[in-house]
Amino acid sequence: KRADAKAGLQAAATWLERVSTSTGSYPTGSTLPPELTTVDSKAYSISYESDDGRSYELTATPLGNQTQDGCKNFTLTNTGETNVAGGATLSKDECWKR
Repeated sequence: KRADAKAGLQAAATWLERVSTSTGSYPTGSTLPPELTTVDSKAYSISYESDDGRSYELTATPLGNQTQDGCKNFTLTNTGETNVAGGATLSKDECWKR
């Protein structure tokens, strides 16, 4: 199910890059199209934050039984930087490279 989190973040990032290409900036605020806010397995929700329209951070937050996973939240920025957050007990490499 971690793969679902990564795929969901990548899908949202692709959408954001398309918006940026057509408008010159990322949308400000935290709105994503509804179809990008939950992964198909329903194991993660995807959220978005951009304060300035020049950068963003996407977060995949576990839902249901997935909240027991040691990776907790996956994050992805507009520069492609990946990380884990939200009290993760596993390292970034353990979570992103599996």
